[in-house]
Amino acid sequence: MLGLVRLLANPKVMGDQALDLKLSLAAYQRFAALPEVGWHAEPTDCSAKLQQMLATDLPARFLTDAYLAAFAASAGLRMVTFDKDFERFAGLSCLRLVNAGL
Repeated sequence: MLGLVRLLANPKVMGDQALDLKLSLAAYQRFAALPEVGWHAEPTDCSAKLQQMLATDLPARFLTDAYLAAFAASAGLRMVTFDKDFERFAGLSCLRLVNAGL
């Protein structure tokens, strides 16, 4: 939740469409209420997978990405993202979408 709210409020990501925190949180709440959205409990081996990923020379700015990658990998889920940085994580099934300027 924090990641989405933070990105929606970030002008570097959203440009002139950036929202204030109140509107970002409201957008998250609308998204979370969709019937297509589900929640997955943290897998039991997520912590061990994260520790493996952090044992590399990973810059601190990738901590959140590493957690999301560890969560997805340990749960057997595929990460779907626009962010090419997720391709750095071994053992992660990742589908990187390309922004077509829409």
